[in-house]
Amino acid sequence: MRTAEFDRTFEEIYAFNAHLAERSGLLRNQIRSWLALYAACLVVILGYALWRTGEISVIYAPVAVGLGLAVVFPPFYRWVYRWATKRNLRRFVGGGRECTHHCLAISDAGLRDSGSQGDSVTPWKAIREVTRSEDRLFIFTGPAEAHIVPRRAFGSAAEMEAFAKEVEGRRDAERTART
Repeated sequence: MRTAEFDRTFEEIYAFNAHLAERSGLLRNQIRSWLALYAACLVVILGYALWRTGEISVIYAPVAVGLGLAVVFPPFYRWVYRWATKRNLRRFVGGGRECTHHCLAISDAGLRDSGSQGDSVTPWKAIREVTRSEDRLFIFTGPAEAHIVPRRAFGSAAEMEAFAKEVEGRRDAERTART
C-alpha cells in the first residue's frame, strides 16, 4: 500500500488557494472587470474634459496617465491579491504553524486520510482530478476541495509521480467499472 505522510503547513494551504485562483480564472476575471470599470471611468473623465474645455490637447495628459495605469494595474493587482490571501490565511490558520498531521494511504476502498483530526476515506469515484505543481499534488474531491500532498511527503519526484499515477489509475478503473 502506497502512502504519503506529512505535516500540512500554512504553505500548503496558501499554495492550494493560489493554485485554485489561477486555475479557476478568478484573478483573470477580476482584472478584466476592474479594467472595464477603469476604461469606462477614463472615457467619462475624458468626455467631461473635452466638453468643458473644447480642446483635444488637454486630454493628452489624462490619457497618458490612464494608459500607464492600465499597464501597471494587472501585476499590481496580482501582488495585492496574493498578499491579502496570505494575510487572511495566516489569521485563519494561526500564524503559519504546522496545522495537522496527515497520512494518506491508497487502499482498495479509496484514499484513506489518517491524521491528527481523525480518519476518513475518500472513495475513488469521489476523486475528480489530480493536478500537479512542482512542489505539490492536488487531489480534487470537489470544485474547491482537495487533498494537498507536499513533495516532501515522498522520497523523490518519481515517487510523487507514481503516487499520482496510482490515484488516477484507481479513479479511472472505478469509473470504467461503473459504466
